[in-house]
Amino acid sequence: MKKDYFCPACKSLLNLQAGFSPKNPKHMCTECGRVIDVQSGKFPRDDEAEELDLGDFSIKEGKYDISDNEKTAPIPPLPVEEAYGDEEAPPPPPPQNEPAPSDEPDAPYEEDEEDTAEAIMGGISGWKAAHKKVLMIAKLALAIIVMILIAGFLLAHLITIGYDSEQLIGQDRRSVAEMLERQGFARVKTMPVEELDVNNKAEENLVTRIEIGDKDSFTAKKHFLKWQKIKVYYKTLKRIPLPISSKDYKDMNYQELVSLLEESGFVNITAEPVADLTTGWINSPDEVKDMFVEKTEDKFSKGDKYRPDTEIIVYYHTFKEK
Repeated sequence: MKKDYFCPACKSLLNLQAGFSPKNPKHMCTECGRVIDVQSGKFPRDDEAEELDLGDFSIKEGKYDISDNEKTAPIPPLPVEEAYGDEEAPPPPPPQNEPAPSDEPDAPYEEDEEDTAEAIMGGISGWKAAHKKVLMIAKLALAIIVMILIAGFLLAHLITIGYDSEQLIGQDRRSVAEMLERQGFARVKTMPVEELDVNNKAEENLVTRIEIGDKDSFTAKKHFLKWQKIKVYYKTLKRIPLPISSKDYKDMNYQELVSLLEESGFVNITAEPVADLTTGWINSPDEVKDMFVEKTEDKFSKGDKYRPDTEIIVYYHTFKEK
């Protein structure tokens, strides 16, 4: 175990002082300047200071002799192995890692870009402020030019209707649609209005109103855009519901079914016999075999709506001819 040596005068730890070694017979304390007998730990002579022959260095005065050297200096440091004696020298400090290079651009470069952008924006703002009136006049002129172009385009596509609205009311819908299309209108659409009973069938397809945009009254000289939508409303028969479904007429007498249909308002009903009975045990004579609406439809539901003049055919059983 390492032994500690102390100065008997100032109690300083000699092991930490430069030039100290327990193998040396004497050592001068660097704190108080007293010469110490290392082995006994006492002063060799208490009545006078002792000097060690260290060349030009004076132990007593703690400096170099100015007669041989003009400058003074502290005790020169001794080699590390002598300072630590038998002890091992401390390991060298670990190498410090250099910081990794950063991908981020240097701050001055970013500041330069920001300064450049600010300078450009400032220049643009200054130019706008200096030419404010010129810019306002240019914008106004551009708006006027655009408006003139739009007005010219619209004027080039305006056409006259050619007919008074009252003149077209009461005419056949097909005739009115053809007349408007000949004028140049491309979006003419006929719109049925179901308001006639079967007794007023003669008034069917007659025009009741013509609508162009939000107008339903106009003169022959009125101008409209050629692509404007025109709605031609005309009269048609009201549709009425069927009183029975295709699943309910089985086992009914055909006369009973025809009466039911006529009472509902259907006027175009035909009853036709089918001679397919031999004995009449499975099906009875005059029993409904099939019913077709509009000649082809044999599947329908109660409440389905059809025109009152829709053709309905009722087939019923009868005996074969002998």
